[in-house]
Parts: sequence; C-alpha cells; structure tokens
Amino acid sequence: MELILGIDTGGTYTDSVIFDKENDKVLAVNKTLTKKENLLQSILNAVDVYSDEYLKNIKGINLSTTLATNACVEYRQSNVLLILLGCDEKVFKSYSHEYGLKNDVATVFLKAAHNQQGSVAYEINENEIEQLARENADKYDAFAIVELWGIRNAEYEYLTAEIFRKYTKKSVVCAVEVTSEINSLKRAASVYINAGLINLMQNFIKAVKDGLSQKGVDVPVMIVRSDGSLMSEDFASEKPVETLFSGPSASITGGLWLSNCQNCVVVDIGGTTTDVAVITDGLPGISENGISIGSWRTGNNSIQASTIGLGGDSLIALDNKNVMSVGPNRVMPVSRLIFEYPELLDDLAEITEQRRIHTRNLCQFFSLVEINNTINYTEQEKKILNALRNAPKSILKLAEMIGESIYTLRIERLESLGIVLRSSLTPTDIMHIKGDFSVWNTKAAEIAAENMALQLDLTTDDLCEKVYKLFKFKLYDVVVKSLSADKQNKQKNVNLQITDENIIQNGFIDSEKEGKYNNILKTTFSTDYSIVGVGAPSHIFLPEIAEKLGTKYINCEYFEVANAIGTVTGNITGIEKVLIKPIYKASGIDGYNCFSTEKVQKINDYDEAITYAKLQSRKLALSKAHEMGADNVNIITEVVSNNVNINKKTEENEYAESGFLLEVTVVSRAIGVRNK
Repeated sequence: MELILGIDTGGTYTDSVIFDKENDKVLAVNKTLTKKENLLQSILNAVDVYSDEYLKNIKGINLSTTLATNACVEYRQSNVLLILLGCDEKVFKSYSHEYGLKNDVATVFLKAAHNQQGSVAYEINENEIEQLARENADKYDAFAIVELWGIRNAEYEYLTAEIFRKYTKKSVVCAVEVTSEINSLKRAASVYINAGLINLMQNFIKAVKDGLSQKGVDVPVMIVRSDGSLMSEDFASEKPVETLFSGPSASITGGLWLSNCQNCVVVDIGGTTTDVAVITDGLPGISENGISIGSWRTGNNSIQASTIGLGGDSLIALDNKNVMSVGPNRVMPVSRLIFEYPELLDDLAEITEQRRIHTRNLCQFFSLVEINNTINYTEQEKKILNALRNAPKSILKLAEMIGESIYTLRIERLESLGIVLRSSLTPTDIMHIKGDFSVWNTKAAEIAAENMALQLDLTTDDLCEKVYKLFKFKLYDVVVKSLSADKQNKQKNVNLQITDENIIQNGFIDSEKEGKYNNILKTTFSTDYSIVGVGAPSHIFLPEIAEKLGTKYINCEYFEVANAIGTVTGNITGIEKVLIKPIYKASGIDGYNCFSTEKVQKINDYDEAITYAKLQSRKLALSKAHEMGADNVNIITEVVSNNVNINKKTEENEYAESGFLLEVTVVSRAIGVRNK
C-alpha cells in the first residue's frame, strides 16, 4: 500500500489527509487549529490522530505552507547582500521601495552587464568579484545576484554566483534561477526574498522531517508551489520563493480534483481570506503580473486568483456612523477565546448586562502571542505586554490596569507585529448562534452579538441575518468580478465594468445603501460555470450565490480539507520559455537571437530558430522537472508568435506578405509525478 500524507498549514487551521496514491482515494482526514508561533507543533497535532497502520505505510509527505508568506509579510529574512550588475543606482534607490526593498537593504552595484540583445555591454572583472566575495564572506548569511538584462543573457549572473559560492561557502542565488520576469526591480525583489528565506525553509523542512520521523514517518517531502504544482524538498530548500501563494494554490488544486469539473469557479472560504479562481477546460489561469505579498512585488507566477480579506475569523466592526463591515482584519472568534478561557465569560456577560451604548466595541479581548525582544516598545506598550503576560484581558480591564482609557489605548502596532491578538465578534461566532457551526462556546457568541445588536437597535436574530447578508454580498461581488476579469473574456475582447450598483441590484442589498441607486435599468448576471465550494463554511454561503448566478453549486465530499487534498493531487511541472527575437538591420532581418535561461544563441534561419527553441525549451523544462523530483514526464510545447506576418521566402512565393516580426515565444511544460 502506497500512502501519501498531505498537510496544509493555514492561518486558522492545519489540515491533513491520508491519500491512497495507487487507488486515487482519500482514506482519512483531520482538521486542527494552527499555532502560528509553532507551525511544527501544528503539523504534528494534525498527524497524531492517525493509526500506526496508516503511518507505517506512508511513502511521501506533501506539504503546503504559509511559512514564506508570513516571513515576507513580517519582513523576517536572513541577512542578505544584494549584488546588482549593470543597474542604475539612482533608479534603484528611487523605485526599489515600491517592490518591497527597503532603503536599508545591503547593496553593491557593479558595471558588468549585457545589453537588451544579450551582447556584452561592460566586461566583467572577475578579480573585483573575488575581492568582493572575500570581503563579505563573514558579513552575510546569503547573497542575491541580479543583472539588469540577465533575463536576456545570464552569463554574468552565473559567473558571479560561482565566484561567491567558492569564496563564501554560503547560499548564493541568481535572479534567472527564480524568475523569468523582465522587470529588473521585480527580479531583484524575487531573488532577495529567495536568498533571505533559504535558511528558514531548510530549518523548517528539517524540523518537519525530524518531528515526523519520531512518529515513524521517515520519507521524502514535497512542497506545493505557487502555481499548484509540486517540488522536491531539495528544490524548495533552494527556491523557497516558489512557495509564496502555496496555500491558496493547494486549495484550488484540491477543489478542482474533488469536483472533477472542467469549467467552474473554485471558491475557498478560509478563516482569514477567501480565494476565487476561474477554471476553464480543467486548468486555472496563471498570473502574469507576479505575486504581491505585503509590501513585496515579485516576478514569480502563481495560480490566478482573486483574494479578499473575508473569512470565518473576519472582524465584524461598526464605524462611527454605525455602518457594519466584515473584514478584512482577522481576529480570534470570541467563542473560541472563551472556550479556551471559560473564566472570561463572566467579564463578557458583565459588559452586556450593563447595556451600555458605546462608540467602541466593548466585547473585545486581547491575548499575548509572543514577545519580540528586538523591538523598541513604547512605555504604554510595555505596560500592555506586562498586563497580558498571564492571561487575556477585556479592553475595559486592560485599559484600567495600565491607567488609560479605551480611547487612549494604543495597541494597533502590537497587533500588526503579531505580538498581541485581538478577539472579537466574527462570522464564526454568528455561525455558532445560527447552529451552522458549533465547536466552541456558543454562549459567548450570543452575548457578544447581543451587545452589538444593542448598539444597532436590532434583535440578535436580525444582527445575524445582517452579517450573513453582508458576507454573501462580498462573496457575490468577488465571484462576479473574477468571472468578468477572467483571461478567457480578455482574449475575446470582453470588457465588463462591474460596479457595486450592478451587484446590489442582484439582490444582495447593503441596507445602508438602499435607495442610493437608480433602478430604472437593472443588470443581472448568469454563468454556465459551476460554483465549487471548499473550506469549512462554504456550504453555508455559496448555494445562494450559485442560485443568483443561475448555475449549480457543487458541494464536494471532503470540501472542508480541500487544501490538504490539493497537496497530494498536484503534479510536478517544469516550465521553460525560449524567446526568439529577430535581429533587424537596414537590409532586413539578419538572423534571430534565441534567449533561454541557459544562454543566448544566434541562428540565421527562422525555421532553424524555431526548431532550436523547441529542443532547448524541452531540454531545460525536462531538467527542471527532474530537479523538482519528477518521473514519467510528458512534455507539451507551444509556439506563440507576436507578429504582423513574416518576411520569409517560401517555395510558393519568392516572399511572403510583407510585415514585421516582433518576437516568438516557445514554451515547454514538462509534467510528471513524484519519483518512487
């Protein structure tokens, strides 16, 4: 029996699955809470429920992780030196912050570079590189190298890396190894992130393997990439930037496998976010603009999905005009906090019994997650941390303990740094009240909801309906806008401008906006694409969304752990693009430059250039797939021309129609399964 253990560590839950690879069948699943401060313990907890019989037959572990994403958001990386070849220092310092590279990033600028055609613009000085490597060997943990036009010719990136590896014995990464992006600043961000995450990822994978080895599971690990495919632990250790968007990609892949639906919209409602992906002919789109995480803008591709801050743990809040919002901030559901600290229920009840109408939500609590000793805290922040050291406190008690009012309490920075966690009313609490979900303390949810209903002069039932209605409104909004923005529509020159008015007219009316819009001409939407729901609360909200769109809702078995299932059902994919660009002279086309990640090759004849590009892309795609751990590889090659006819002799005509060739891209995808 060949079993695969699939694990997904999300922001709220860590899910796991035992998968029979031989029979393509799910045998067992588990869902447990994520301990953000200890992802390893979350993983071990997710596996503890499985029998020894299952564990001894596991042949591989597949993992999707938020580790790299969280590290990027928190700007938590190793000490990296960024080496820029041929880049303009003024341009870099003026615009690099727009891509996440802060002003204090350690940088070195060297002249050595190629031009846009891949020819040498400034010769490299190997002695200079060697001296630089020797001087910085003990100062940095890793080195990142990017050349302005390295995407056209990476010779100097590779040579610089070779010298640095020789003299530093540290991790060295070239931009060409991690992204095919042409924008040099995006390439710099991508390679800098990658270099900074290597030690973190290597330590994490080792900890996972060591932890599971103690349970008798001592097998290779595969990691989900940002495009939903898989890579080996060795590849992931050197290319951790490839794990950005790993979790959402696993969910989408899992939803696609569970539904077996070729044309659908996969909607994953998690604790923190909702991710929506449009699937056409069995394939999700691939983002062409790179991944944005926190302040970072990278050149790495991912499954194309729309992500909004809406989930079971989204904060339900009122503004100063008592207008309700759900999300985007995530908090701990008050029902969960009181479940873990039942002694706080009296504090919660006391707040509501006083029936105080207040401009601030009084049913809020704060917990200490961890103290980061590298941060300079204000005096008030030090008092807050000391007050929370032993147990969570309500906002009223916390303010009283540190001698402040709730208006002068400054806790937002501690929240943003992940040091303090807020607990308040969430959709998960409303689900407890309505009986749709009941694992924690329902009484706590009822008390917190009663307090907010009092503020709005509503009954608790009316408040619950209002929250559900707003939640559905936001879901409908993101689904319709995802369909309108899908690549298939773009290719057909469909340009749909969807407004809030269009959405509201379809029945999800936000009561605060009623009467604002003109109803003379109404817009309705429908689709033939089914709605596939994944994530624990999806079955509560999505059937009505599908009904409004005139389509069917697919409620899959194991929908609540689709993200873990996505880790075991993905393939390994190596992709290589070879760009063919004509060399124009006054007399016409004088040959073609073929640019791959390996080298630039000039070829005189167009047909020979196409043949070369196909062979080169197939060779390098196959090599990448094998490097990521693939076996039984199938290669698909596509030729995409960007031209207005081609000046080229044929047997039928002395010349074809006159025109202008811009470029040709030859793409090979090597798709395989994990090595036995």
